[in-house]
Parts: sequence; C-alpha cells; structure tokens
Amino acid sequence: MATVLTVVLVHWNQPERCLKTVAAFQGQGVPVRITVVDNGSSRDPRDRLAAELPDDVELIDAGGNLGFGPGANVGLRRWLEHGEGDWAVVAPHDALPGAGCLRALLDAVAHRPRAGLACADVGDGHTPYLDPYFGGITMPAGTDVDPDGWQAADYPHGTLLMARRALMPRSASSQ
Repeated sequence: MATVLTVVLVHWNQPERCLKTVAAFQGQGVPVRITVVDNGSSRDPRDRLAAELPDDVELIDAGGNLGFGPGANVGLRRWLEHGEGDWAVVAPHDALPGAGCLRALLDAVAHRPRAGLACADVGDGHTPYLDPYFGGITMPAGTDVDPDGWQAADYPHGTLLMARRALMPRSASSQ
C-alpha cells in the first residue's frame, strides 16, 4: 500500500466549507489521513463540524484562535509525533484542490530530493517572490515551468502547502 499523506486543515467557523474541503482531499485518488485543527470556532459551528466529519478524520481543538500558521503548527506537530510519511499538506478550511492536485505535487517532489516545501498553483498567473523592500509579494509567472509542472518560487503560499518531514526541526515535537 502507498504511504498515507497527512493533510492538515485549519478550520474557523465554516463547517460547510470545511466538509467540502475534506471531501475534495479524500477524492484525490491518493491515500490521505486528514486532521482538522479547529482554531477557536464558536460552539455551534465546531459542534456541527464534529458531528458531520467522517469517522476517519481527526478533529483537534487548538484551544483558541491562534491564527493560520500557529493553527497549522498544531496539526503538523501531531503529524511529527504520531503520523507517518515524508510529506504533509497544510491548507485552510476552504481550499478545494483540483482533480489530481496531490498526485501532481507528489510526482513533482519525487524528482527533487532537496525540495523541502512545495505548493500548488492557485491559477492566478503569479509566482511568490521575495522583494527586498516589500517582502513576500507575487510577480507574473515566468515560462520556466518543467514538464511535470514544477516552477521555482521564493516561498510557497499557504493555500495548499506541502512540507517534508526532514525539513522540520527535530525539536518541533517538544515545543
């Protein structure tokens, strides 16, 4: 059996959107284990999400609205301590990956043993770029896309991010 890919979804007060996102990731044709981190939702949305999530989806309470990055770290920490596989995906509760998205990402990183982070194209025709004055911005995409869809970027965006276990600090599980 293929290695299971961990998917961490950060949720806040949008159970309907989160349930659609869970279904979209489960329908990728890649074995996934989904962890939803509830990032301080109000009681009713959180209870609805808990009641309607499939049994094989783990729900973790972040203990408050930590923000997207720290909420994602809750799920990544869970993966580092108890999960399997070399890669984990992080996305917000409303990300809807296109058909074959996860397979395309996994195929692209399979040929790049030094890659530590990767992200899906959001279809806006732009590539993430680090400007010395403005920080993280996007620029019109170049034409330097490999046949398997890989294009170098200065940073991966969080809309659908993949992180390699080897990239994570060894002390992450104790923080």
